[in-house]
Amino acid sequence: MRKILGIVFIVLGIALISFGAYKTFSGKSSNTGGGTAEKETSSDTMFNGVYQKDTTTIKLYQLDKKTLAYDISYGENGDNSVSSRASISSNKAEDEMFDESYSFTLVNNAIEFTTNNAELTSGTYNKVSKYEEKDYFNDNYGNIKYFDSKYNGEYNFGNAKAYMYQVDEKEVRVSITKDFSISDLRYDIEENGVLHCEHFDDEYEITITDKGFIFKTVKGDEKDYDGEYTKVKTLTMNEIIKNVY
Repeated sequence: MRKILGIVFIVLGIALISFGAYKTFSGKSSNTGGGTAEKETSSDTMFNGVYQKDTTTIKLYQLDKKTLAYDISYGENGDNSVSSRASISSNKAEDEMFDESYSFTLVNNAIEFTTNNAELTSGTYNKVSKYEEKDYFNDNYGNIKYFDSKYNGEYNFGNAKAYMYQVDEKEVRVSITKDFSISDLRYDIEENGVLHCEHFDDEYEITITDKGFIFKTVKGDEKDYDGEYTKVKTLTMNEIIKNVY
């Protein structure tokens, strides 16, 4: 009987040692998983950069793992441009716009650009500089100098949601979605701090309050967005880029 119990304890001991080794191995596996997460984060920016060939400049900015915003300026003074968004698959992003196609493939520190747009040149474009969030924001949304002003925030009123940020010294952009409608307009900053906008025959006014803002239709039959909006939070550049297009 003692011999049998001894064998049982030996088996249990081996099992416990094996379990400990498994837990140790599992812990190492978890750490490896953390490294993978970091790589996934860096993959969100792998296309980011300014690329050039002759008189053509391509600016690329990844909005997420699957979406690439691109801006192509060309001509002697860069007066002509093409801007849109491409779908990312591995190290390649593609887009079709009307009858034109655009493809961007990462090759080391450059991109292979191909297009059937007769005004643009396909070929290798070398990376000449970084293109970060603040650069993309400054080019497409507004002067970052005025970003952290009192005209910044996400607001709610019933089933309406508003995003607001200051574009430059004199203008504020306000994007409001309600049900299936949207109002995305720029407002002038009046001397008293009130925001004012004339859009076709309509006229709107926004007054900033301690809790949010009051939207008022000064002129016009539609008053869908009128009301007192409550501030939810101050927005980051990334939140504006993802929610206001």
